[in-house]
Amino acid sequence: MQLATYEALAHEAAGTRITADGLTEVGLNTPEELANIVSRFASSEGWMDKVRLRPEQRWYERLYHGPDHDIWVISCLPGQSTGFHDHGASSGVFVIASGILEEHRPGERTRLIYLRRVIA
Repeated sequence: MQLATYEALAHEAAGTRITADGLTEVGLNTPEELANIVSRFASSEGWMDKVRLRPEQRWYERLYHGPDHDIWVISCLPGQSTGFHDHGASSGVFVIASGILEEHRPGERTRLIYLRRVIA
């Protein structure tokens, strides 16, 4: 699948629901639906060419912005960090395309997440 066809994938996978009165509404995707979107996107071609490795700081770019989810490509080299931050009430799913992610949460053990593992 080419990156250019991601718009079709995103539309197909979007959390559109039919309400009791027959109207459609955009709903929240379940963790399983998000994991499916990320897995399909990570399996597509073309997005890896957009990644930039910057020695001075982590790099990121939003590749898709939709009504119920966004797709970001983020690169961090060893020693780079996002710092402690909070995503509020949002849900997230990610896949490690190359390398290892080291996750630190206050009061918890450090977690290492390895290549090509989808995390919901």
